[in-house]
Amino acid sequence: MASISHARVGAVAVALLAGCTTIETAPLQPALAAQLHGQTVGIVIQEPASLVVMQTRDIALGPLGLLNMNAEGARLRREGHIGDPAEDIATLLGDSLAGRDDAVILPTRGNARQQDVDRILAAAPPDSRYVLTVATVSWGIMNLPAPRTDMQVTYTARARLI
Repeated sequence: MASISHARVGAVAVALLAGCTTIETAPLQPALAAQLHGQTVGIVIQEPASLVVMQTRDIALGPLGLLNMNAEGARLRREGHIGDPAEDIATLLGDSLAGRDDAVILPTRGNARQQDVDRILAAAPPDSRYVLTVATVSWGIMNLPAPRTDMQVTYTARARLI
């Protein structure tokens, strides 16, 4: 019975997380957009936060419940082949910068573990004039009984142009 429940949670998570990469981009101010014209932009993806799967039983376990939530999220990502949505967000933002602002997006991507600007710049492709960094800040699935829903998906990302 538990494996059916896990499979159901996994299927719902995959379906819902696919929709998390639909975003609206904020327009750059004209002066900033003009600075991007013809300039190279490298992309750096930061290591994502742990996917957390919260179920009612985890709340009662206190601190041990946190460990279980992280472990369940890691299992779900592994078994469901769920990638970091920040990759797709970076692609959409890069396409937007190239299409609307005539920036040149470099094909090689860097990866950084920290939010530290120096580490992000060090991870960027060497020819980058500007760096677009995208990070999954938090994401989770909550399987808690609530009015009109049994499951909720939360996702927060941060994008910066350095």
